[in-house]
Amino acid sequence: MKYYEKRFEEYYDTDYLGARCDVNLVSAEGMERNEYTSRMRDLFKKNEAEFFDTAVKYHWLCGKFRYNGKSRSLNKRNGIVMDIAYGLYFRWYVGYSGQIISASPIYRGIESYFKDFFPHLDDDDPFANKFEYPYKHMSFEHLLLVHKMDERLDLLAYGEGREMSYVQFTNYVLNHISCVNEEEGHVKYLFVVRYSGIGRLPIIIKNKYI
Repeated sequence: MKYYEKRFEEYYDTDYLGARCDVNLVSAEGMERNEYTSRMRDLFKKNEAEFFDTAVKYHWLCGKFRYNGKSRSLNKRNGIVMDIAYGLYFRWYVGYSGQIISASPIYRGIESYFKDFFPHLDDDDPFANKFEYPYKHMSFEHLLLVHKMDERLDLLAYGEGREMSYVQFTNYVLNHISCVNEEEGHVKYLFVVRYSGIGRLPIIIKNKYI
């Protein structure tokens, strides 16, 4: 991957932050601001670890499903017979709808990395051997921002090595795609703020018209 120096205006800048969120005006009932921030950060960190563990195990279990001896492709239409049997199995025998997990765009984005992170996952058992989240500094927000990009793993490795916060990483990635688009002479990547039900969580998508 080519690495670019900063050339374009930052999406998240300190002037905007200072005008819209003066941290000195932030408080939390019953605790100091720093304690509140720390508790909130710890909660998200714990949630990510638990969700990741659940996602890996669910992905693995879904890959083991067979109906009449035939395997099912993950998260794709598999024909009316297979899809109906799969849905009824969950509702009648498992007692849950698999879509509670699989329909989430967060899950689908994270799942797209499993083959990269764990190429031998299908041959192992995540219930017996824990598959650890591979980053210390890259959060789900980092992963989701770039999950549709060709160079996503290189960008994440770059951000991880420099311990980039989500804001720093977003600014770096947006500068990167601006440079790529300019260098290639067409819009290869688009920055989208609302997409696929994720709400206002920004992501980068590829231009489907090129």
